[in-house]
Amino acid sequence: MPIYYKAHTSGLFLWALWPCFKFILTNDYGIILYMFFLKILEKLGRKRVVLDRGPSHPEYHLAKPWTHRYYLLFRKRPKWFPFNIFIHHIIDNDHGIGLHNHPCPYITIILSGGYWETNVKKEKKWRGKFYIGFRSADNLHRVDLEPGIKPITIFIAGPFGLRRKERSLYGTWK
Repeated sequence: MPIYYKAHTSGLFLWALWPCFKFILTNDYGIILYMFFLKILEKLGRKRVVLDRGPSHPEYHLAKPWTHRYYLLFRKRPKWFPFNIFIHHIIDNDHGIGLHNHPCPYITIILSGGYWETNVKKEKKWRGKFYIGFRSADNLHRVDLEPGIKPITIFIAGPFGLRRKERSLYGTWK
């Protein structure tokens, strides 16, 4: 059996490609190609502007753009499919003072820039370029940006129905 077959089936294949991805994302030409790719996704109708609060929020009339979401797999994921992959271009801080959670577990990988993440213990940690975070659906957090930094992340949303706690209420610290 050829060695490349073992590397591919064991997951080492992706680790071998990591230097290529890192090179593309750390030089000027790579960033230009990456932004061109996002423009193509936009032209294909795979971009959505996510507001900082939804229609159920009491101050929805004050909503403003929070992130640009690019759909790499499904624009509307079927409930039976276990995951989806997005690119998030975060353009503003979370609103208010509260924390939020997500409807499913997720993995986030920061491709460029970074952000401050605050947890329920009020610990504020910098999450920089190439940070990889694994979170449960019950993880409460907020995201704040440094002035002039608009991070780009890969967001891999896991299966629905794994959140054990209630949906978070923005503007409150429980």
